[in-house]
Amino acid sequence: MTMLKLSQGDAADKIAWLADAAASTSHGAVVGYDISGWDDSVWVLHSMYKDVESSADAPNKRPRTLLGEATGSPVDLSTGIPLEYSPTPVEKWTRLPWSELACRLNFELGAGMSNPPSDSWLPPALPANILAPNEGQLNEKDLQSVVDAVKTILPETTEECIAFFAALPAQEFDSATVYSGSLNDLQQLVRTETGHATPSNIWPIDRTWFIYTDWDLLATKISGPVELINAIEASPELETIRWPVKPNHME
Repeated sequence: MTMLKLSQGDAADKIAWLADAAASTSHGAVVGYDISGWDDSVWVLHSMYKDVESSADAPNKRPRTLLGEATGSPVDLSTGIPLEYSPTPVEKWTRLPWSELACRLNFELGAGMSNPPSDSWLPPALPANILAPNEGQLNEKDLQSVVDAVKTILPETTEECIAFFAALPAQEFDSATVYSGSLNDLQQLVRTETGHATPSNIWPIDRTWFIYTDWDLLATKISGPVELINAIEASPELETIRWPVKPNHME
């Protein structure tokens, strides 16, 4: 099964609260809504990978296009950052924690940053054997790990969920793109129905938790009960960071 796309009338009803809750910014409909109000929140840093068969440590000026192509995903030609949902790299690729990269290149992760995790958090030059994290997208493994945490801590909230795709990931500026259904069917939706984008926002009908993936960021914010956030932070498959909640960061 897969999640069902809502009619425009139903879609408008389901997302009306987003604009009201995010009244301080006008960008939510385009890139995703950043909303506060839950007990706790944490940022999941989108995974990056390194080529274990290469010892190339010489930095380059971000011509990472070929590395982006390692997963078959289109990339930003100026940064080499993948622009859509991608499978987890296999064979020669292994996950590279952001914290390890920061230690390796001698910079403090997120220090002094006024914006959430984004390309500006990374040095302008990276080793040539690094596959950059997805911009505006969780990859396959990250998405499944988040879903698994929600299913473990709050299983009763997973059967009726809403997935909203903002205008840029949906490539649809004239109408809202909204799906409803079980969280168990989210991976299938992403693979087959959405042009290979992950949702900008996901939430259950009771709004117990909320997921925010901004099209311009390299991390996803999870908000909800303390128990859920603790589970996200404890997941060995996810790398997280605390960052001040600033819904108007784009202004």
